[in-house]
Parts: sequence; C-alpha cells; structure tokens
Amino acid sequence: MDNNELKLTSAATAYLGLGSNLGDRLANLERAVGLLSRPLKILRISPVYETEPVDVPEQGKFLNLVVEAQTHIAPADLLKLIKGMEQVVGRGKAGSGQPRIIDIDILLYGNIRVNSENLVIPHPRLSRRAFVLRPLNDLVPKLRHPGNRKTMAELLLALGDIKGVYIYPASVSP
Repeated sequence: MDNNELKLTSAATAYLGLGSNLGDRLANLERAVGLLSRPLKILRISPVYETEPVDVPEQGKFLNLVVEAQTHIAPADLLKLIKGMEQVVGRGKAGSGQPRIIDIDILLYGNIRVNSENLVIPHPRLSRRAFVLRPLNDLVPKLRHPGNRKTMAELLLALGDIKGVYIYPASVSP
C-alpha cells in the first residue's frame, strides 16, 4: 500500500508485538523495527525476551518484544502496512502456529476496540500470553486493557507462574 493511500486519524499510541523463531531472530526483529520506524514514530521498545512456543507444534524458541509507537494511520490500514512489512522481512505464507521469520501483531491501538473480520483490537489473546504481557508490562504496567479495564501488571499477575519467558541478553533500538 502506498503511503498516499493511507487513511489518517488523530494521533494514537499503538502497541505492536513482534516475534521471530527462524534464522537470525534478533536481526529479524531489528529489521522489522527499522521498517516500522518509517511510517510510525517509535517511542519505546521493550526488552527482548526469549520464549517457548505456545500452542504450536515442536519448533524453535521465539524472540519477542513490544514496540510502543505513535501513529496517525487508521487501524485497518496499519494492519495492511504491517502485513506488507512481514512479507518484506520474510514471513512468507506461514500459517497460524507455523515457524516464522517475523510476526507482527497490533496488540492495542489507543483506547479503541475493533472487532472486524480481519482485525480484532485489543488482540484477542493478549491477556493470556506471557510473551506479550511481560514486555507490555515493562513499558506500561499501569495501562488499562480497553476491554476488561485491568492493568497490564494485573493481567500479568493473573497468569500466575510464568514459565518459558526469559530476558534475552541483547536489545533492539529504533
């Protein structure tokens, strides 16, 4: 999609979850963040976490992080833009639960809720995924989920014993 075709909205803060478990995982995350920094204003990036795959067949561990960004791009257009970036980095046609070079999800977009055929915001599994909540909690522990109104810290605490999510000894910068 050409940037001239994007629908613009008032500025919103969006939280994007990134993950990679194929190839040079850290380089994949760095490349994706670099691509995101062109149309979005990256405000902060969480620490990188190495995580066990969740609900998927045997495959390699993921590196995950969350990006906090300011955008004027409408949510549906942001999704289209992200899907294009995944193709550039090398996601390919990996289906749900398959190993991937990069996966980028819109976790939150301002305080809005979207429920369409192609896009659900907040991300429908956000409150059940430690690999998303842990980095979100690092950035915005007091931010409230637009649906259940619990803070990221409360959601993380509700998961109980968090296994398989470990801080990774490298970081990604914009």
